Amino acid sequence: MLILLGVYASPSFAQSDPSKLPPELTLAEQARLAKRFAPVLVFHPDEKYFPCSPLFSLTQNTSESAATLLGTPESRTARYEALTISEKAKLATVYYRAYRLTRTPYEAIVLEYWFYYVQDRYRVRGNLLPFWFDGSHPNDMEHIRVVLRASDNTVTEVTASAHEGRAPSNRYRFTDEGAPDRTRILVEHGSHANAADINQDGLFTPHVDGDSGYKMIWGLRDKGISWIRYSTSYMTPRAEEALVFSPADSTEAAPGTYSYQLEPENKISLDVKNLKLTEDERKTAFQTNVSWFTRLMGRSNGNADRLVTPPKADLKRKTFDTGKFSGTERGFLAGITNLMPKAGFFLGGRYSFQNGYKFLPDLMFEADGIVNTDGKGYLTTDAMLTYPIDATTKFMFGTGVVTDSITYKQYQTDWIAAAEVRLGRMRIYAASRSWGPITKSAVDFRMSYFF
Repeated sequence: MLILLGVYASPSFAQSDPSKLPPELTLAEQARLAKRFAPVLVFHPDEKYFPCSPLFSLTQNTSESAATLLGTPESRTARYEALTISEKAKLATVYYRAYRLTRTPYEAIVLEYWFYYVQDRYRVRGNLLPFWFDGSHPNDMEHIRVVLRASDNTVTEVTASAHEGRAPSNRYRFTDEGAPDRTRILVEHGSHANAADINQDGLFTPHVDGDSGYKMIWGLRDKGISWIRYSTSYMTPRAEEALVFSPADSTEAAPGTYSYQLEPENKISLDVKNLKLTEDERKTAFQTNVSWFTRLMGRSNGNADRLVTPPKADLKRKTFDTGKFSGTERGFLAGITNLMPKAGFFLGGRYSFQNGYKFLPDLMFEADGIVNTDGKGYLTTDAMLTYPIDATTKFMFGTGVVTDSITYKQYQTDWIAAAEVRLGRMRIYAASRSWGPITKSAVDFRMSYFF
């Protein structure tokens, strides 16, 4: 997973005219700023994994090939777990990059800090469906963004990733006074989601330590409880026995704490590239064997393309919309439905507008084309109000139109009440609808793939 100190969505960045872009930061400037504002990481006392290089096993002085030394995810994890905390601290590494963005009403400098963990060990509990889901996987890449006002290098915002794409990031916006250079970051046990600890009490407290810009605040949930509401009881307080990692050479490091090294982000990307591993060698080294169906249901195989090195910075974006995550509900669906008299296959599109108001539902539109097993075709269009109850489940209520004619000569209008559960890329949807002459059904059950 990734920790980001970043820019929130609402203001825009002027990126369209290259002649008006601010000058790039030199390597020396990036290193100086990264060192000055590097965060302090506070881990659960039972944490086994700390940020390091994905190539840590290549430090042995031997003539064996890189592919042999890398081994497999299982062997590399076992090797890492066998190290003492002091030995893990010697390997601790955080990667950074920094760049300028022109932002109304001021120019900003964005510092990104990226953390690679050998393993993610985490289970999350469903609520509507009271089952535990094991999301453990090798290669866990996390990040944070720190945003500075370029005129005086004052920290204005910190955004910390938390299960990106499934839960909104944790963010904190500083007022004009009182922004420290270093932010203390709490790290979730096993899964390494991140959240700021502004008041440094070892707990994430909503609104005191930040929010998400959305109804759900993830904070830290060491215990895997995924209700939309947040309680500090969902995490273990980071008391005196917490494991604290500060930047190397930090004058603020307390006795008994550990340190990490800072390296530019492009170093690890080049190091991995220079190994010149074949595709098969790379997958053997970093990915586990997980069936396509299991991956479809949300289980990661380690994804050597996304979870080993940081992705490229997207400097063409005009905003960093880290406070909301509407993009996770905008896309296409393909699956099966029993809405019509006979089972059918459907292909459709969904567009969601998510808002940050606690009690105001989100708005979602969906249009689907359905082909039944008897060859008949239908079109459905729905307008729904949606509200999440946890990280994977939401309720829906609204209206839909079903037609068996592209000219809408024959159609019916239904009221719809539904619930949907997300399992990775799979969506399980169950709805009660008003009966109509076209569907001849008051029940709509769907299983679909969201992409």
